[in-house]
Amino acid sequence: MRKFQTTEDARIQKIADSCLPDQVTVLVSSDVAVPMVTGIRRAYVYVPPLALSDGEWRLVLRHEYQHFRGKDIYIKLFYLILEAVFWWNPVVRFFHRELENLLELRCDSAMTKAMTEKERVTYLEAILNVMKQVAWRDVKQLNGAASLVDVKRQGFMRQRFEVILNKAAVSKGRSIRNVCIIVIVFVCSYFVVVQPGWYPTVEDHGGGEIVEVTKENAYIRVDKNGTYQLYVDGKIFGTVEEKDLDVPPHDELDIIREE
Repeated sequence: MRKFQTTEDARIQKIADSCLPDQVTVLVSSDVAVPMVTGIRRAYVYVPPLALSDGEWRLVLRHEYQHFRGKDIYIKLFYLILEAVFWWNPVVRFFHRELENLLELRCDSAMTKAMTEKERVTYLEAILNVMKQVAWRDVKQLNGAASLVDVKRQGFMRQRFEVILNKAAVSKGRSIRNVCIIVIVFVCSYFVVVQPGWYPTVEDHGGGEIVEVTKENAYIRVDKNGTYQLYVDGKIFGTVEEKDLDVPPHDELDIIREE
């Protein structure tokens, strides 16, 4: 885990004590750009030194704790393992951001489901205030951590605001449907094998003779101009680029330089 330099803030700690349970530790650090939470058994909420009101801090801290309550870190860590195992599969990488978006929408839904319209506006104003203050910061993120905002994804932030204002909460059925779609697409990707439409013939390679290049029948000769010439069975076969000398079968051949 990346270590941040943290400081104590009596005001923020007092606000946290009034709205969060005891298993939450709030740490103030200038090394983080946006509020974020991490932890398995105990929640560690990292916040930058922002100019927020008590009410705004209360909403920010509750938002981060909601990520902890929702076990988002387990989902993110599982997906990180999935990405490490299937690093070559573009489908896994493509759905990484979709998963992040879904978890954020789920958190917003849990936060605002019992709020009045005025309270939802206050919630959005708190997010906007955070965005204004962190827009210039360089984001340092912990693996698996959940952050309040991502100023680089303006389109998704607009979507979050629309969902909250329109009470278009992310339902459990919709979440399950989206996860199922991700799993189905991932599994189906293994049934698609990209193959060439045709295989080149001997004529496509420029002739009807196939020559095997080995250490026993070939060598590379460097002329006075610095050109690498490939000789096979005592006859010049072609030239070799210097960058290809370390590539088989050239890397096994003797190199003879003209004097």
